[in-house]
Amino acid sequence: MSTKEMVVYELEKNKGSFVSGEKLAETLSVSRNAVWKAVSELRKKGYNIVSVQNKGHMLKPESDIISVQGIEGFLDSKKLKLEIHVYDKISSTNSEAKRFLPGAFITHGDDSVDRMLFVAKKQTSGRGHEDTVFESPEGGIYMSLMLKADGVDRERVLRTAGITAGILSKLFSIEVTNSDNRSINAVGEKVGGIFTEALADVEMRKALYYIVGIGFRYDMMKKITDFDDLSLSKNRIIAELVKGLLAEFGVIE
Repeated sequence: MSTKEMVVYELEKNKGSFVSGEKLAETLSVSRNAVWKAVSELRKKGYNIVSVQNKGHMLKPESDIISVQGIEGFLDSKKLKLEIHVYDKISSTNSEAKRFLPGAFITHGDDSVDRMLFVAKKQTSGRGHEDTVFESPEGGIYMSLMLKADGVDRERVLRTAGITAGILSKLFSIEVTNSDNRSINAVGEKVGGIFTEALADVEMRKALYYIVGIGFRYDMMKKITDFDDLSLSKNRIIAELVKGLLAEFGVIE
C-alpha cells in the first residue's frame, strides 16, 4: 500500500478520533512530512480530515468515501481470501468482474484469492434483468462479489435478494423486503436491485463462477427512512453484505 492508502486505513479505523502525526508516522514507518503530504492529498480527494496542532488528524464521522482501506476496516480480507477493487466510475461491476477471468484466482503462496469484490461509486452502464438499465448515480453502492462455484449451493445464490434484504433490515433497523428475487424495497420504494450471473463450462454443464451484483441506493434509503446514524457508512454496509452473503453461501462460518 502507498503512504496515502495506509493513512486512510488508520484514519478510517480511528474515525471520529484524533491520531497524532507522530503515532501515524511511527505506525506506518514513514516521516511525519510524508503523513502530512498524504493528508493533504486525501483532502483534495474529498476526505473530511481535521488537523489540530498537538492533537493530530481526525477523519470526521460524516466523511463517507468508499475505499479499499475503509472496507477492510470492517473485515479481514486476507482471512476471507478476498481481493477488493474500488472504482470512482465504471461501466458495470459485473462486467468488470468478468474482465478479470480466467486468471482471477491464481494462487500466490499464502496470499491465495478465492473471492473478488468490485465496488463502484458510480456506474455508467449499470445492468438489470432482461437487458434493462439500472440507474447508478453517485451516492449509492454498486458492487459485485465473484466467487468460485465449487462448494456453493446454487439455490442459496438464487436467494441473494432475500439475504441482502435481511442484512439491510438489521443494519437500518427497518423492514427491508425483496420482490421477484430481484428488487430490494423499503417503505414502499425500490432502493436496490440484484443481478446474479453464473459462468459455466458448457461441455461439462457445470457452473465455474458466480457473480453476485448488488445495486443499492444508499442515499435514497437514508432520505426515505430519515436515517442519520453516522456509524453506518457505505464501507461498513459493503463489508457486512460481503460477510453476510459468504456466510449464507456456506463458504465461511
